[in-house]
Amino acid sequence: KPATIGAPTTVEPTVESTDGATPAGLDPGEKAAARESQREATAVLAGALRFSEMTLVTVDGVLRGLSSLPGRKLCLLVSDGFLVGKGTSEERTGLLRRVADAATRSGAVVYALDARGLTPGGADASVSGPAMDPGLRERVAKLEKEESRETLQRLARDTGGLLVRDTNDLGAGLGRMLADSEAFYLIAYEPANAKRDGRFRRIELR
Repeated sequence: KPATIGAPTTVEPTVESTDGATPAGLDPGEKAAARESQREATAVLAGALRFSEMTLVTVDGVLRGLSSLPGRKLCLLVSDGFLVGKGTSEERTGLLRRVADAATRSGAVVYALDARGLTPGGADASVSGPAMDPGLRERVAKLEKEESRETLQRLARDTGGLLVRDTNDLGAGLGRMLADSEAFYLIAYEPANAKRDGRFRRIELR
């Protein structure tokens, strides 16, 4: 089921042909199982996206609430990562842009700390659930970890911060964040196009 979290939520055309006939090599029982797996995978994705949406909306509200405070602000986000449905019809990447906009307008920077710390590699025999090829389980876990961490990475990068990952030393991680924020540049930008259309403009700084 987790393998389809980062994949499109539409049913693959190989599961059922256009005329409703069972494809060669796939009996009705297997077809029903495929449909059930797809249904459950869609439910898993929907739950993950609801969690992500609530998280990003909360961060957005916090950042916008900091706008009345003077000076540069730091926002520490401690999370084990979350998905945004990248590549699906329910993609939530627009919320990431909204958070980046809130940070810019509030003069705030988001520093993200991966709460998972050091994670073991390989299959975990303690994980319960239906039988699954250990190699497949490991690939699914790796994909989920990369996808959720990519969101944290982008959130920090787009606001001028950084992501602390792969460490159980939270003190050292916080130290890196504070050291990174000791010196910074404040740059003003006035676009040649004064039209306030709400669109993002790409800026290259040399």
